[in-house]
Parts: sequence; C-alpha cells; structure tokens
Amino acid sequence: MVHLRVVLPVLLLAFLLVGCNRNLPHTNPLDPLSEAEDLGSLQGRVVLMTSPGTPVTGALVVLRADSTGPAARPRFETLTDNQGQYAFRNIPVGSYTVEIRKEGFSSTGNKAEVQLGRTGTVEPAMLNGLPSVTVQNVYSTHEDLSWVAADIYRVRGLVTVEDPDGPSDIALVWLEAPDLAFRDTLDQKNGSPGQYELMVDAENLPSKNLHDLAGRWMVVKAQDASGAVASSAPFVVKRVIEDVPQLERPVDAAIVSTRYPTLYWERFILPYTYRLQVSLCEFVDPNVDCRPVKTIPAEVPPRQDSLYVEFSLKPGVYIWSVTAIDEYGNRSRSKEARFRVQ
Repeated sequence: MVHLRVVLPVLLLAFLLVGCNRNLPHTNPLDPLSEAEDLGSLQGRVVLMTSPGTPVTGALVVLRADSTGPAARPRFETLTDNQGQYAFRNIPVGSYTVEIRKEGFSSTGNKAEVQLGRTGTVEPAMLNGLPSVTVQNVYSTHEDLSWVAADIYRVRGLVTVEDPDGPSDIALVWLEAPDLAFRDTLDQKNGSPGQYELMVDAENLPSKNLHDLAGRWMVVKAQDASGAVASSAPFVVKRVIEDVPQLERPVDAAIVSTRYPTLYWERFILPYTYRLQVSLCEFVDPNVDCRPVKTIPAEVPPRQDSLYVEFSLKPGVYIWSVTAIDEYGNRSRSKEARFRVQ
C-alpha cells in the first residue's frame, strides 16, 4: 500500500511534464517532435562552353523543386557574380532542377540534390553564346560593262554576325530565299572578322533572272560551332532598275584639248525618285585599280545630262561612268568610257 502511494504521485507528475513539453518549441532536428525545417545549401559556377575557364557573369540561376521536392518554397533565384559563381543557402532538402539563363546564350539545366545540413556542388554549367545576324544596305545592281558581253545583275549588302564566343565560333553563314528554294553561302570579308559580303549573282538563281528575287522575302542565317542557328530579320530587294544611262561624249578614248572637260550623257528619266552619280578616275596601270580623282558631286539632279569638271585634270587617260540610284539604294550603271587629256 505504501509502494502504491509513492508510485502514483510520480506517474502523475511525469504525465503532467510530458503534456506541458508538447506545448514547448522543438528546435532540435534530432528531436522526433522537432518543428525545425530540414535545410541544406547548393553552389555552382557558370562558364563559356568554348572557353570553360571564362566565367559568365550576370546569368540568372533558377532553382526549381522537382515533384518529389518540398512544396512550401519550390523556386529560388539568384545571379552569378564576377567569377560566374552562385549559391543558395538554407533551402529545403529535396530534388531540384537548376536552370541557367542569359540573353544571347542558350539555356541549360542540371539536376541537383539538397541534403540536410550539407553544401552540395553542382556540375559547372557551360553556356553557348548564340550568334546574332544583322543585314544592312541591301540593294540590287545592274551594270552594263564594256568588257562583258551580257549585263551583270546582282544583289549586294553587308552582313554582320556577332557571337559572345567570338568570331571564330561562327562555322557557316548563308542566304535563303524560301520562295525560290534558293540558298547561297556567304564569304567573310578579308580582314573584317564578323563581316560577311552578301552578293548574289543572277546567274546563280534558278531562273537566272534577278527580277524574280525582287519583292521576295530573304533571310541570312548563321550557325556556330556547336550547331546553334540564328536568323536575321526578313528583308527584300524593292526593285531592279532595268534602264541604264547612256554616255555621249567624251568616249572611245577621245582626246580632249581642255583640262576642264564637260561630260555629256543622254537625258535619263525614271518613273520614280532617283538621283545620278558621276564617277571619274585616272587610268594609270592596267594591273592597278583606276585611281579616283578629286571629288565629283555625289548627287546630280535627275534630269541633268552633263557635268562640267571644275578642277584641272593633268594629262593622262581617264575613265568615267554614270550611275542611277533610287530611293532604296538600287543602282543601274552605264558602260564606262575613256578619254585622254593632252
């Protein structure tokens, strides 16, 4: 009986203590009743694919919980620092997908596991810089050259290709005209990395007629070493100027007695806005390009049919021509003519 009187108060006290402890905070993660969230950390680095030692700064890193991960805070974001590094501290344990994004680069992703009380390291993410293509100054040319039997028709322009990985990462650049099922590879300009010359000869078109290309959408595409392809904005050639100016005098190596000659051509009229440009150069050596002389006015009024050379020409052989240029930059060039100043 005495033993029972001792045990009952002890059991009652234990029961009361346990009941009270259930209302206290449980912050020890080893406590089965712990209310502490299971946390861990992740860190990683973002570098260029073509140069793994080069960091990518300012890249957006998104940590997204997989379906088996925690539901309370499923997404985290941060940016890479100057060393291309990033870190997520004290995040719920579980499985995640790490997504890396930056404008001008391809996106990439890795799987990662956040473990309790540990800092995991994600495999380095390698971003591929995407090429970008800009097309400028696209126009058609029609040239009536004296040393060629048939007139020459071309589309010309300048293409700039930029790539975060550098010009050497560009593997191929080409032009497409989908309506004509036409494709043509572009060549890089000598000494100009990232610059490509757009030049389409009518003879290379399926119809061999440049007029078929006028008004049809074209694009220029570029592919980098990893296979990523970028496209320019669509563009068109507005028209091809069929008529060409006709020179009158001096032509056919005529001898001119004055050092201030006047150049004459037939009056040239087009049914749309245009201007005329006169070119004059000195012929010195057949193996050397004709050397331009002092500036000829860039623009001549459309209905003008002559030009007085206002500066003295030294004795020698000169070559001149007249080019019509419309408001879109399309050109039509006359045959060139020679004359000699005594």
